Amino acid sequence: MSINPKLKRIARRYPALFQYESPYMARKLIIFGNGLGMALDPAHFSLDRALEEIWHRPNFLKDIHKQLIERCLQRQGPPEGEHELDTLHQAVTYCKALAQIGEGNVHWLTEDGLRKVRTSP
Repeated sequence: MSINPKLKRIARRYPALFQYESPYMARKLIIFGNGLGMALDPAHFSLDRALEEIWHRPNFLKDIHKQLIERCLQRQGPPEGEHELDTLHQAVTYCKALAQIGEGNVHWLTEDGLRKVRTSP
C-alpha cells in the first residue's frame, strides 16, 4: 500500500502522532481543529474544566466581576459550556452598543459600566 506524500510529510513533522507503527494499521486518523486537543487529552482540554480552573484562580477575576457574571447567568459559580459563554458575550456586546448611543452626561450604563466597556477588548 502506498502512503500519500502529504501524509508522509505530516508524519515526519509530527512524529508523536505516529509513534506506534503496525502492519495491521496502514491508515491513520488525524484530527485537526477543535477536536485535536480533545482527541489527545479530553480531561486537559475540557472547556468546563478550564472555566472552573479560571474561576478559582487567585487574583484572576475580581469578586465584582464574578458577581456580574453570576447575575447575568442567574446562578452561582462559573459559566458552564459554550451556551453560557455566548450569553456573556451577548451581554458585553449589548453594553458596547448602549455605550455608543447618545452623548453628554446621560447614558444607558453607569460610569463603572462605561469604564468596563471602554477597557474591554
